This record gives sequence, structure tokens and C-alpha cells, in this order.
Amino acid sequence: MGRSSKVAPAPQSNGIDSDIVVTQPGDDEHTQEHSPRNEDDTPARSIPADLCMCCFLPAACLLSWVQVQENTEAVSLHYGKYTGTVRKTGCHFINYCGRELRIVSIAAQSIDLPLMKVLDGNGNPLLVSGLVVFHVRHTKRAAIDVADVTEYVTLQATAVLKRVVSQYPYERSAGDTVSCSLQSDAAEVEGALRDVLQCRIELAGCVCESFQLNEVSFAPEIAAMMLKRQAAEALIQARQAIVRGAVGISLNALKQLAAEGLLMSSEEASSLVSKLLVVSSGDRDSLPSMNT
Repeated sequence: MGRSSKVAPAPQSNGIDSDIVVTQPGDDEHTQEHSPRNEDDTPARSIPADLCMCCFLPAACLLSWVQVQENTEAVSLHYGKYTGTVRKTGCHFINYCGRELRIVSIAAQSIDLPLMKVLDGNGNPLLVSGLVVFHVRHTKRAAIDVADVTEYVTLQATAVLKRVVSQYPYERSAGDTVSCSLQSDAAEVEGALRDVLQCRIELAGCVCESFQLNEVSFAPEIAAMMLKRQAAEALIQARQAIVRGAVGISLNALKQLAAEGLLMSSEEASSLVSKLLVVSSGDRDSLPSMNT
């Protein structure tokens, strides 16, 4: 009797370049977070299907070659079903029949949020703008789970900016119990902005690298009033410093006179201190006068 031999059947798939790592199309990209970025999760090429297409549909064969640029990844769908992601740069063969290719950039991107009106922690209207820097980590989520990843991040960043800024006052006053403000603690506020935004854009497979405040100022309707208040507070602090200095000058003058042996009564000392305080604390130059 002659020996019979069996030949293993060739693997079937959707017709993608054979040098790509083979995984199941239905695998969730959550399970591939720790895999190297340069590995591709697309099926192997179907040789019989490719030969048939080359013989009968040469135009489709030419259209099946796809070029992947640097800092980009290609998500492929066949007849509406996710079939894999090409992460290697270069030219790849992906079956053209029923194919939909979505190119996603994994380079760092920045979004400039325009000026918007926000109420701070004290209820004062502010004009605030921000700058967001992010990049795509999970290409499948960015291409399939959201319609437009850039628009999605922009809308989420706008909402986060309004929410976080409303929790902090513009500046700390003497009676405030808050520990930080928008004016003096920008690093802490930006950290809170980045953390909150990261939780919201995780669905889109993005990573927020930084969220900075570009401009923070009072709204025009209260800008003049707040400037007057700031000027009044600065004037009060300046006057307090002047008075402390004048008191120190008067006390030092009495001590030096007593050390030189010049003794004065309490009335004379009070009169001297009063005159020194007036001269030292006044905002105008003193004029000498003589008693006759």
C-alpha cells in the first residue's frame, strides 16, 4: 500500500502583510498596553485570496498597498469590522476589498483654548485661556471609540478648565482660608487640570502631557473695581510699613537723647514723638517753622 500524506491547510485571514504579528481581531487593545509600540496586531495574509485577487482584480491588488508614515498608525476595518492596527512604518499589503483605513497620528499635539469667562472661587468673573499638550497612546480607541479625537479632547479640556478654575480664588486675601490661588499657585492648579483631564480622555486612548494656564485676568466689568481694591490694599500695606518705621525712628531718637544725658519730661517726650511721627509718616515734605 502507498503512503498517504496530509498537507496542513494555509491560514485564512483578511489579506494583510505577512510580516505582521498575528493576533485575533477581536482582542481588546486594553490587553496590549504593555506590548511594544513597534508590534502590529493585524492578522496574517491569506495567500489563496491574494493570488485570486492578483489574477482577477489586478487593480485591487495595486490599491491594497498602504504606506504608513512616521508617528502615524493605521487602523483597518473590513466591511465595518475592526481587523487590526499597523504600527510599523513603511509599505504594507492590506486587502482593498471592503477595507476602511483610518490613519491616527501618535505625535504630540497641542490645543490652544481661547479666552473664556469663568467664575472663580469667590464668584468673580475671570477671563481664562489654556494650552493642552497630549498624544495618542491607544490607536484603536482614538480611531473607533470617538468620532474625532482632537475635537473630543478640546471639548473635554474646555469643560475641565471651567470646572477646576471655579474651585480656586484669583488671589488670596488676609481673611481667606484657602491654601492656594490662581495667581500665586499656578503649578498646583495646572496639576489638578492635568489629572482631571486625563481621567476624561482615557476613553479616547490619549495621554495628557501638560495643561497650562495661558492668561488669567479679571473680566472687563469688574476690572476697574478690582484694580481700585488692589491699589487700596497696597496703599494700606505701604502706610503700615511707614508707621512702623516712624515709631522705630521716634523710639531710637528718645533712646539716643537719654544716652547723651538729655533728660526730658513726659510732656516734652510726647511732643517730640508726635512731631517725629508727623514728619516721618507724612506724604509731603515737612516745612520748618520757628516759635517766637
